[in-house]
Amino acid sequence: MKSIAVVVFAWALGGLAAAQPAGDEERSIRWVASFEAATRQAAQRNVPILVAVVKEHDAASEPEKRHSVEQMLKVVYPDPDVVAVARRFVCVIVSLGWKPREGGEARFLGRLTEKQNEELEGRVRETCFPSVTDIVTPQHLILDASGKVLDRFLLTRTPEEFARLLKNALARFRGETPVDAVTADSAQVVSGLKDRDPEVQAAAFRQALALLGQDRKDPAVQDAAAQYLRNLKGHPALRRAIEAIDLAGTEGALELLVPHLRHRNAAIRARVLDVLAGAPALKIFLKPLAQCASSELELAPLRTLVVVLDSYADSFPEALSLLNRLVSHKEDSIKVLATFAAARPANEEVYGKLLARARVEPVVAVRVAGILGLARMKAVKALPALEGLRAREQKEPQVTAALDAAIASLGGTVPESAAALEKEIRKVRREAGATDDDERSGGGRKAHGRKGGRGKGR
Repeated sequence: MKSIAVVVFAWALGGLAAAQPAGDEERSIRWVASFEAATRQAAQRNVPILVAVVKEHDAASEPEKRHSVEQMLKVVYPDPDVVAVARRFVCVIVSLGWKPREGGEARFLGRLTEKQNEELEGRVRETCFPSVTDIVTPQHLILDASGKVLDRFLLTRTPEEFARLLKNALARFRGETPVDAVTADSAQVVSGLKDRDPEVQAAAFRQALALLGQDRKDPAVQDAAAQYLRNLKGHPALRRAIEAIDLAGTEGALELLVPHLRHRNAAIRARVLDVLAGAPALKIFLKPLAQCASSELELAPLRTLVVVLDSYADSFPEALSLLNRLVSHKEDSIKVLATFAAARPANEEVYGKLLARARVEPVVAVRVAGILGLARMKAVKALPALEGLRAREQKEPQVTAALDAAIASLGGTVPESAAALEKEIRKVRREAGATDDDERSGGGRKAHGRKGGRGKGR
């Protein structure tokens, strides 16, 4: 079967009711109610899938996110050019964590029932965000059938921009030349980056990234592109530029991100780290990542930093050492996420910490992470200690479940059927993820360490 691309479009949910009125389907995007049906249709037609992942935001506390939804629904999606391009995709919509407010049917695009939405959310998370607890919105991803990310778009777009991005994605899916293929030379690109017209500059920046992909040693283009990034006004413009770098994915383009790991806005830092998490591990980023590990105070960038270091640890021992340090971070949620990233076979530096936490740790989530981490790193020598803990554990059901899963995974016996190890790990990681007031797109909260009494997580 030929590759099936998946385009994931994430935005906030409020105001979705008016997006697809009855009898107006030919002027709207058509939505399929199940992931399996979408995959089947896409395979039959050999087309990509457009999956819309939405999230509800409060109009009073999150007006900008609410506005971005209305922009997409009232301006972008009804646009004839967007609808025409979307006809070349199979389209699916899902709402993260949505529950119906009245009746049993969703009052938004797709007319989904609660059960259909729940099934879609599970499949989309599993396929598109297997290790992500804090999904940035709005977002568009292009994946192939294996789950490999081919493209990524963020933020609200104009109809023209959105249609062009979809056309480019479709061209790449078909193996054709994208609409934005490079035609300029180095001198033209440098001149365009210095132009006073923002649109000319943005187009020249895309050309610069493509040229850097062909020859990352071009110092004139590299310097002009770096200066363009430094001069950008406003976070949306900078985030669009970072997204373009993400799409380019080459070393020359990624080098432009190094200064922005120290950006004053936490959301920008988190976005840069998010790009690095999906890019090849490059040695030039080791020192900047070490600086992040020692100085970052906001939770959103810290969580993403753990993901980046996890992807770097197989290539660079220095990254694994940074993860081992984060295992002892003062913030409990970072301890949990870093534990699972550092829990690798033969990583003796972290073994003693995890065994100590499995035995004595007042915060349940951290203790559970220590137990599951020992199983993940295949530490068979810890089995007698874990079995002894299981025999004595009487108070915490979550600890008991973790011990059962770990003991079974390491080849021991448990009093009753054990939950699957990876299921327990996913649950604990999810609980260590973002809360409503700590989403990456909002900048995150500062990490202050442990709160609550004995036996309580954050």
